[in-house]
Amino acid sequence: MIAPGLPAPLLDTREQFDIDRRHRGERPLGDAPSDRRWIEDLGRTKRADEAKVALSRYLRQAALEYWEEGLPGDSLLLDDWALALLACRTGHPVLDRKCGRYAFVACSCDVRLCPDCERARSARLVARYDEVGSAMANPRFWTLTLPNVPPGRLHEGIGVLLDALAHLRRRSIFVGGPCGNEHRAVAYVDGDTGEIHRSSDDLNRCSHPHHQKLLAENGTCRCARCLEVVVERAGYRVTANGCPRCTHDAVVGGIYSVETTWSSAQSDWHPHAHLLMDAPWIVWSEMRDAWRAVTCDAIRRAERADKTPLPRCPHLADERGIATSGCRGASIVWVSPVEGAPGTPERKAAVRETLKYVSKGLLDNQGQLLPGAGSHELAELLLAIRRRRLVAGWGTFRNVHDDEDEPGADTVPVYTGEFDRFDRPVTFYMAKTCPFCGQEADWEASSALVPRIECRRTAAGVLTWGPPGGSA
Repeated sequence: MIAPGLPAPLLDTREQFDIDRRHRGERPLGDAPSDRRWIEDLGRTKRADEAKVALSRYLRQAALEYWEEGLPGDSLLLDDWALALLACRTGHPVLDRKCGRYAFVACSCDVRLCPDCERARSARLVARYDEVGSAMANPRFWTLTLPNVPPGRLHEGIGVLLDALAHLRRRSIFVGGPCGNEHRAVAYVDGDTGEIHRSSDDLNRCSHPHHQKLLAENGTCRCARCLEVVVERAGYRVTANGCPRCTHDAVVGGIYSVETTWSSAQSDWHPHAHLLMDAPWIVWSEMRDAWRAVTCDAIRRAERADKTPLPRCPHLADERGIATSGCRGASIVWVSPVEGAPGTPERKAAVRETLKYVSKGLLDNQGQLLPGAGSHELAELLLAIRRRRLVAGWGTFRNVHDDEDEPGADTVPVYTGEFDRFDRPVTFYMAKTCPFCGQEADWEASSALVPRIECRRTAAGVLTWGPPGGSA
């Protein structure tokens, strides 16, 4: 039984497309490569169409639940997203009056779980930064995790993850300079000979003593915490604490993306981050220790009621590296080298892995919610990632973001003849050159909406549409 106010399911017999082809007088589909590509594209469009209908239905149900819980603002927002997902199944045909061909401009809902909009967002990012990522001299791919977050706490969990990432990038393991820990680091410089020893050498441990309170009181302690060292960073002299024999090389730059998955086995959330960095070799145990420290502090900052300083935590761990003695940090990190030379498919695959969708969503292949998840969890995910930048960069990649590009200089605005709910004209930007005839286009948009399922993609990747009785 469908709850009141929910849209009825589509009565799709999967025959409409063939009927439409016969109506246009087109030939039956065969085994030609273009026909197979058309069939695959049609199947992908149908699956995305069904997923949007299911997402819209669940969001409408969640909107009713939030309304009954006394959250009218979130309820109206969820309802708007549900309607936008249904509108995302359609688009505007745009006629080039010179050649008589129709291009198709799909409506975009910008809902972060929409299969089409998320695929387009990922494609924009990959196209924008594929070349830069492929040119990395020393690419490393890291995955940093948090303890699973129970339902109802996802917004706080993603905030902890972003806070920990921000503080991790400020540590010497990222910015370079003397190591602030009492263990080995990536490299150290022999103060007597000036020779640089890498972590693969035999002499790869710091020789400084451990911290001693009594010596620290009179200023004679020589541990990494107390020893003051003057270093040069980006051309400036910086005073820092650390062992002069143990120096980190700086990470040149990198990209991170935040992803959230649902654990059906435990019925909770698993937020984690993927990092693609142009970085020197970093000892895995050091990254684990640094991540445990920043996540412990981030969790405690999120739970404190005021802005008082945090009590110091030694961030102790057992022999497996798992936090112990009251430390609440996460110790599970993965690293893998990026195979292939710059410009190879292996290098590009690492960029795509980093810039993929922000979430795999909560729907299975049949359009049903994953075990243990309900419409309320689906709404929680969307509200938790709302207005948060889930893809960002630093260093040489500091301009990486997941926002849409501004219209290019080779585009022209096309008015559809419609107004949105804020009385703003609905316009979109088309290329000045027609993709069909190659000449300067004279675009004319229609206010009528047609389903995406009625469109086809040409060999050049352009969506096109043909009116009934004509040809696409």
